[in-house]
Amino acid sequence: MIQALTAPTSAPFTVREVCAALDVSESGFYAHRRKEQLPRRKQDALIADAMKEVFKQNYGCYGSPRLVQALRQRGVRCGKTRIRRLMRQAGLCARQKRRIRPRTTQSDPHHAKRSAPALRAQLDRAVAAHECASSAFPQRYHLHPNPRGLLVFSGDGGRF
Repeated sequence: MIQALTAPTSAPFTVREVCAALDVSESGFYAHRRKEQLPRRKQDALIADAMKEVFKQNYGCYGSPRLVQALRQRGVRCGKTRIRRLMRQAGLCARQKRRIRPRTTQSDPHHAKRSAPALRAQLDRAVAAHECASSAFPQRYHLHPNPRGLLVFSGDGGRF
């Protein structure tokens, strides 16, 4: 801001006048200006450019761990916290995966009506086979779904 106010094309204010108006020391202004020439800042600028390029090539899907890995493969030495900081400063945020919404209903409303006769026939065959095998001992039946079809369990937990 001070640089904008003291630029030759803008209002003719001196650095001393602007610093006094903003209650900032002149030495602090010059120290801040010198910070951008530090080696660490120069490295940050180079890494940020490479990071933005990798981020763009991967459609904005890479977060800081993957960016670190990709940059290291390119020969750029960097750490994960540095990449996180540079991503935050550049406003880069990885895209999140779309959440899968569980479907609790059948997609075809007529599916149950079509499959019920086949299941009923399977049940009837199983009950008939069991009644023939153990007609002397009447039992209560429990139905449990199975990936291969419908199983009928007897009341004592045994399966036939």
